[in-house]
Amino acid sequence: MPRLPTLLLCIPLALTSAGGPVEFGRQELQSALEERKTKPTGMRVQSELSTDPPESFRILPGRVTGGDLRGLMYGLLEAADQVRRKGQLAAAKGTPALQVRGVRMLVRAGQGTEDWIRSPQFWQAQFEAMARARLNRVNLFFAGQEGLPGDVETLALISKTAAEYAVELALGFRVKDLAQPGAGGELSRGPSTLMALKELLASCPSVRSVQFWLEPEDEAWQAPFCRDWLFRAIRESGRRVSLELRVSKPSSESVTVAKEAGLPLRLGMRYGESGRGAATSLAGAEELWQFEADGGFGGQQLRNPVLVRRVMQECVKAKCAGMEFDAPEGGAPPDAALYRMWGRLAYDPSTPETAWRVPEARP
Repeated sequence: MPRLPTLLLCIPLALTSAGGPVEFGRQELQSALEERKTKPTGMRVQSELSTDPPESFRILPGRVTGGDLRGLMYGLLEAADQVRRKGQLAAAKGTPALQVRGVRMLVRAGQGTEDWIRSPQFWQAQFEAMARARLNRVNLFFAGQEGLPGDVETLALISKTAAEYAVELALGFRVKDLAQPGAGGELSRGPSTLMALKELLASCPSVRSVQFWLEPEDEAWQAPFCRDWLFRAIRESGRRVSLELRVSKPSSESVTVAKEAGLPLRLGMRYGESGRGAATSLAGAEELWQFEADGGFGGQQLRNPVLVRRVMQECVKAKCAGMEFDAPEGGAPPDAALYRMWGRLAYDPSTPETAWRVPEARP
């Protein structure tokens, strides 16, 4: 039998551990060569880090470079796509237009024990699809359940798997689910919430952001609860973790309290709501645009490439930190085509439609 081309990766030994993002990119490129049944041409591809910006990559004759591990993985995945389309490599480069390119997955009350959230196979498929799409963050949003999730072991597994594909993990909560005001105005569960959140952050190193949704009608008790317990837990986590607030008004008391906490701050703004674009000027914080299924981005709108391209262009023009969109609920397998469309257009709004119609790697 003819020998397949040798894939030579010149990467420091520390970067070649099994299960890492560079290893995933290398495997995808090797699989693409095997799928094409490429004749033995002695193809040799060097792969190395460069001084380019984070998440960027370059493909040159015989070489793939990346500004960091994630960028190097993207370069190898782009090379794999080229091989699948044309059977050879062509010069290419990429630099992200948006810093955050995320998917929000709702975990509703009662779903914490469902098979999908505990399944290593589910999360491996999820993060593989996200990596191919250049989506770099998943937000597990726990809605409608009292307190923080108690299954730290499962979240730690998800965190570890995410890191293997260079995907960051965010945890999202509604403040009203974490504490309720008592009859005398005191706030229950403060100390226990503080300790539980610190334990979560210690067990899940891939968590880089914690997102809190605040209800404007409850701000009188939510703001002090956030200051005394939630923001304190993030501040005492021992590493840099960004704070994100989903607010209706960037000038609210809760935003003022968040700024005083001295944490990296982003404000989540639903796309199309009044006041969009005001977060940076009023609060001095980055904006994260949220495309919610119940806010007009469900069904066909979610899958409309013309619309998605336009709103990504708007997001870049507004100089926001990035975006997140709602994934289908219920633990369904990742929609690879949907992920590719959103992720590729968030990475580069000029990306042609052919980029998210490339055949996926075979199992």
